[in-house]
Amino acid sequence: MTSSSIGEVLPGLLWVGNLMSVTKIESLVQISTERRTARDEMHTSSASIRTIDSTSLSEKKAIVTVISILSNTNLIKFVTDALQRLRQDHLLQKEQYRLTQTDGTVEEDVIRKSIDNHDITDSKDATTNPSHDNSLEEQEDARTPMELEIRHVVVPLKDSLDSDLLSVLPDALDAIDKALDHGICLVHCAKGASRSVSVIIAYLLSRHPDKFNSFDDALRHVRKARPQAMPNARFAADLRRYEKDWKTKQHAK
Repeated sequence: MTSSSIGEVLPGLLWVGNLMSVTKIESLVQISTERRTARDEMHTSSASIRTIDSTSLSEKKAIVTVISILSNTNLIKFVTDALQRLRQDHLLQKEQYRLTQTDGTVEEDVIRKSIDNHDITDSKDATTNPSHDNSLEEQEDARTPMELEIRHVVVPLKDSLDSDLLSVLPDALDAIDKALDHGICLVHCAKGASRSVSVIIAYLLSRHPDKFNSFDDALRHVRKARPQAMPNARFAADLRRYEKDWKTKQHAK
Protein backbone atom coordinates (compact mmCIF):
# COMPACT_ATOMS: atom_id res chain seq x y z
CA MET A 1 0.00 0.00 0.00
CA THR A 2 1.46 3.30 -1.09
CA SER A 3 -0.39 6.60 -1.00
CA SER A 4 0.22 10.25 -0.28
CA SER A 5 0.16 9.55 3.44
CA ILE A 6 1.49 6.03 3.93
CA GLY A 7 3.92 3.49 2.47
CA GLU A 8 4.31 -0.25 3.07
CA VAL A 9 7.91 -1.04 4.06
CA LEU A 10 7.60 -4.72 5.00
CA PRO A 11 4.63 -6.50 3.38
CA GLY A 12 1.66 -6.57 5.70
CA LEU A 13 3.73 -5.68 8.75
CA LEU A 14 5.48 -2.33 8.80
CA TRP A 15 4.38 1.02 7.40
CA VAL A 16 5.79 4.54 7.38
CA GLY A 17 3.67 7.63 7.05
CA ASN A 18 2.68 11.15 7.96
CA LEU A 19 0.23 12.58 10.48
CA MET A 20 -2.86 11.62 8.47
CA SER A 21 -1.77 8.00 8.11
CA VAL A 22 -3.17 7.27 11.58
CA THR A 23 -6.66 7.45 10.07
CA LYS A 24 -5.91 4.45 7.83
CA ILE A 25 -5.53 1.83 10.56
CA GLU A 26 -8.42 -0.31 9.35
CA SER A 27 -6.97 -0.37 5.83
CA LEU A 28 -3.66 -1.63 7.23
CA VAL A 29 -5.45 -4.42 9.08
CA GLN A 30 -7.25 -5.44 5.90
CA ILE A 31 -4.00 -5.51 3.93
CA SER A 32 -2.25 -7.52 6.65
CA THR A 33 -5.07 -10.04 6.64
CA GLU A 34 -4.69 -10.46 2.89
CA ARG A 35 -0.91 -10.79 3.18
CA ARG A 36 -1.27 -13.76 5.54
CA THR A 37 -2.14 -15.96 2.60
CA ALA A 38 1.25 -15.21 1.05
CA ARG A 39 3.41 -15.49 4.19
CA ASP A 40 4.74 -18.98 3.38
CA GLU A 41 5.88 -17.86 -0.07
CA MET A 42 7.45 -14.72 1.40
CA HIS A 43 9.25 -16.76 4.05
CA THR A 44 10.69 -19.07 1.41
CA SER A 45 11.93 -16.25 -0.83
CA SER A 46 13.45 -14.20 1.99
CA ALA A 47 13.91 -15.98 5.29
CA SER A 48 15.59 -12.91 6.78
CA ILE A 49 12.48 -10.77 6.45
CA ARG A 50 10.04 -11.06 9.29
CA THR A 51 6.76 -12.62 8.22
CA ILE A 52 3.31 -12.57 9.70
CA ASP A 53 2.93 -15.01 12.57
CA SER A 54 -0.47 -16.62 12.67
CA THR A 55 -0.56 -15.97 16.40
CA SER A 56 0.19 -12.27 15.89
CA LEU A 57 -2.61 -11.47 13.48
CA SER A 58 -5.38 -14.00 13.77
CA GLU A 59 -8.62 -13.95 11.85
CA LYS A 60 -10.38 -12.73 14.98
CA LYS A 61 -8.02 -10.10 16.41
CA ALA A 62 -5.48 -7.58 15.19
CA ILE A 63 -3.06 -5.57 17.31
CA VAL A 64 -1.81 -2.38 15.69
CA THR A 65 0.94 -0.29 17.26
CA VAL A 66 1.25 3.32 16.16
CA ILE A 67 4.66 4.84 16.88
CA SER A 68 4.59 8.64 16.74
CA ILE A 69 7.98 10.30 16.22
CA LEU A 70 6.82 13.73 17.35
CA SER A 71 7.69 16.49 19.79
CA ASN A 72 4.82 18.96 19.32
CA THR A 73 2.23 18.40 22.05
CA ASN A 74 -0.63 19.57 19.85
CA LEU A 75 0.24 17.03 17.17
CA ILE A 76 0.58 14.28 19.75
CA LYS A 77 -2.87 15.17 21.07
CA PHE A 78 -4.25 15.09 17.53
CA VAL A 79 -2.97 11.54 17.08
CA THR A 80 -4.15 10.42 20.52
CA ASP A 81 -7.64 11.78 19.86
CA ALA A 82 -7.76 10.27 16.36
CA LEU A 83 -6.82 6.83 17.65
CA GLN A 84 -9.40 7.07 20.41
CA ARG A 85 -12.08 7.88 17.84
CA LEU A 86 -11.02 4.82 15.83
CA ARG A 87 -11.35 2.65 18.93
CA GLN A 88 -14.80 4.04 19.65
CA ASP A 89 -15.93 3.61 16.04
CA HIS A 90 -14.74 0.01 16.08
CA LEU A 91 -16.62 -0.70 19.31
CA LEU A 92 -19.73 0.85 17.77
CA GLN A 93 -19.41 -1.39 14.71
CA LYS A 94 -19.07 -4.45 16.93
CA GLU A 95 -22.13 -3.46 18.95
CA GLN A 96 -24.16 -2.87 15.81
CA TYR A 97 -23.13 -6.29 14.53
CA ARG A 98 -24.02 -7.90 17.86
CA LEU A 99 -27.49 -6.34 17.82
CA THR A 100 -28.00 -7.44 14.23
CA GLN A 101 -27.02 -10.99 15.14
CA THR A 102 -29.30 -10.94 18.18
CA ASP A 103 -32.25 -9.91 16.01
CA GLY A 104 -31.33 -12.61 13.52
CA THR A 105 -31.23 -15.25 16.25
CA VAL A 106 -34.71 -14.29 17.44
CA GLU A 107 -36.05 -14.56 13.89
CA GLU A 108 -34.35 -17.92 13.40
CA ASP A 109 -35.94 -19.26 16.60
CA VAL A 110 -39.36 -18.24 15.31
CA ILE A 111 -38.68 -20.00 12.00
CA ARG A 112 -37.52 -23.15 13.76
CA LYS A 113 -40.66 -23.25 15.94
CA SER A 114 -42.82 -22.73 12.87
CA ILE A 115 -41.11 -25.60 11.09
CA ASP A 116 -41.52 -27.88 14.11
CA ASN A 117 -45.20 -26.97 14.48
CA HIS A 118 -45.90 -27.76 10.83
CA ASP A 119 -43.83 -30.95 10.87
CA ILE A 120 -41.65 -29.73 8.00
CA THR A 121 -38.77 -32.19 7.78
CA ASP A 122 -37.95 -32.62 4.09
CA SER A 123 -37.78 -29.01 2.93
CA LYS A 124 -34.42 -28.11 1.38
CA ASP A 125 -34.80 -24.62 2.84
CA ALA A 126 -35.37 -25.81 6.40
CA THR A 127 -32.94 -24.23 8.86
CA THR A 128 -32.38 -27.64 10.44
CA ASN A 129 -30.56 -28.78 7.31
CA PRO A 130 -26.94 -29.36 8.49
CA SER A 131 -25.38 -28.12 5.26
CA HIS A 132 -27.51 -24.98 5.43
CA ASP A 133 -26.43 -24.40 9.04
CA ASN A 134 -22.77 -24.72 8.12
CA SER A 135 -23.19 -22.27 5.27
CA LEU A 136 -24.82 -19.74 7.56
CA GLU A 137 -22.07 -20.16 10.14
CA GLU A 138 -19.39 -19.60 7.51
CA GLN A 139 -21.13 -16.46 6.28
CA GLU A 140 -21.49 -15.15 9.83
CA ASP A 141 -17.80 -15.81 10.52
CA ALA A 142 -16.88 -13.85 7.39
CA ARG A 143 -18.96 -10.90 8.53
CA THR A 144 -17.89 -10.92 12.16
CA PRO A 145 -15.90 -7.73 12.91
CA MET A 146 -12.30 -8.45 13.83
CA GLU A 147 -11.21 -7.54 17.33
CA LEU A 148 -8.96 -4.49 17.03
CA GLU A 149 -6.49 -3.32 19.67
CA ILE A 150 -4.66 -0.06 18.96
CA ARG A 151 -1.53 0.73 20.94
CA HIS A 152 0.24 4.08 20.88
CA VAL A 153 3.91 4.84 21.58
CA VAL A 154 5.39 8.35 21.44
CA VAL A 155 9.10 8.83 20.72
CA PRO A 156 9.94 12.52 21.25
CA LEU A 157 12.17 13.92 18.51
CA LYS A 158 12.28 17.22 16.62
CA ASP A 159 12.99 17.37 12.91
CA SER A 160 15.98 19.63 13.46
CA LEU A 161 19.68 19.71 12.68
CA ASP A 162 20.19 20.02 16.42
CA SER A 163 18.32 16.80 17.22
CA ASP A 164 20.20 13.64 18.11
CA LEU A 165 18.57 10.73 16.30
CA LEU A 166 20.92 8.17 17.83
CA SER A 167 19.74 8.98 21.34
CA VAL A 168 16.16 7.85 20.61
CA LEU A 169 16.90 4.86 18.38
CA PRO A 170 17.14 2.25 21.17
CA ASP A 171 13.64 3.06 22.42
CA ALA A 172 12.21 3.45 18.92
CA LEU A 173 13.63 0.17 17.61
CA ASP A 174 12.59 -1.67 20.75
CA ALA A 175 9.05 -0.35 20.24
CA ILE A 176 9.01 -1.65 16.66
CA ASP A 177 10.29 -5.06 17.77
CA LYS A 178 7.57 -5.35 20.40
CA ALA A 179 4.93 -4.17 17.95
CA LEU A 180 5.85 -6.77 15.34
CA ASP A 181 5.99 -9.49 17.98
CA HIS A 182 2.29 -8.91 18.58
CA GLY A 183 0.93 -7.61 15.28
CA ILE A 184 1.54 -4.81 12.82
CA CYS A 185 3.19 -1.41 13.13
CA LEU A 186 2.86 2.09 11.73
CA VAL A 187 5.74 4.54 12.29
CA HIS A 188 4.86 8.11 11.47
CA CYS A 189 5.90 11.71 12.04
CA ALA A 190 4.31 14.97 10.88
CA LYS A 191 5.27 14.86 7.19
CA GLY A 192 6.47 11.28 6.87
CA ALA A 193 9.71 12.36 5.24
CA SER A 194 12.48 12.70 7.80
CA ARG A 195 11.96 11.44 11.35
CA SER A 196 9.82 8.37 10.74
CA VAL A 197 11.85 7.45 7.66
CA SER A 198 15.10 7.72 9.65
CA VAL A 199 13.81 5.37 12.34
CA ILE A 200 12.64 2.89 9.70
CA ILE A 201 16.04 2.98 7.98
CA ALA A 202 17.79 2.26 11.28
CA TYR A 203 15.41 -0.65 11.82
CA LEU A 204 16.19 -2.14 8.41
CA LEU A 205 19.95 -1.71 8.90
CA SER A 206 19.99 -3.36 12.32
CA ARG A 207 17.28 -6.02 11.99
CA HIS A 208 17.80 -7.04 8.36
CA PRO A 209 21.48 -6.28 7.60
CA ASP A 210 21.77 -9.10 5.04
CA LYS A 211 18.99 -7.50 3.01
CA PHE A 212 19.89 -3.84 3.60
CA ASN A 213 23.65 -3.56 3.82
CA SER A 214 23.94 0.22 3.79
CA PHE A 215 22.12 3.46 4.49
CA ASP A 216 21.70 3.99 0.75
CA ASP A 217 20.20 0.50 0.26
CA ALA A 218 17.70 1.04 3.04
CA LEU A 219 16.77 4.53 1.83
CA ARG A 220 16.16 3.25 -1.70
CA HIS A 221 13.87 0.57 -0.33
CA VAL A 222 11.88 3.03 1.78
CA ARG A 223 11.55 5.40 -1.17
CA LYS A 224 9.89 2.65 -3.19
CA ALA A 225 7.14 2.68 -0.58
CA ARG A 226 7.28 6.38 0.18
CA PRO A 227 8.93 8.56 -2.48
CA GLN A 228 8.90 11.57 -0.14
CA ALA A 229 11.48 9.90 2.13
CA MET A 230 14.24 12.42 2.86
CA PRO A 231 16.07 12.32 6.21
CA ASN A 232 17.48 15.72 7.09
CA ALA A 233 21.25 16.22 6.85
CA ARG A 234 21.83 15.57 10.56
CA PHE A 235 19.77 12.37 10.57
CA ALA A 236 21.46 11.13 7.40
CA ALA A 237 24.87 11.66 9.01
CA ASP A 238 23.68 9.93 12.19
CA LEU A 239 22.43 6.97 10.18
CA ARG A 240 25.71 6.59 8.30
CA ARG A 241 27.50 6.59 11.64
CA TYR A 242 24.95 4.12 12.99
CA GLU A 243 25.60 1.87 9.98
CA LYS A 244 29.36 2.02 10.53
CA ASP A 245 29.11 1.34 14.26
CA TRP A 246 26.70 -1.53 13.68
CA LYS A 247 28.98 -3.21 11.16
CA THR A 248 31.95 -2.78 13.50
CA LYS A 249 30.05 -4.50 16.31
CA GLN A 250 29.00 -7.34 14.03
CA HIS A 251 32.55 -7.94 12.81
CA ALA A 252 33.77 -7.98 16.40
CA LYS A 253 31.47 -10.88 17.31
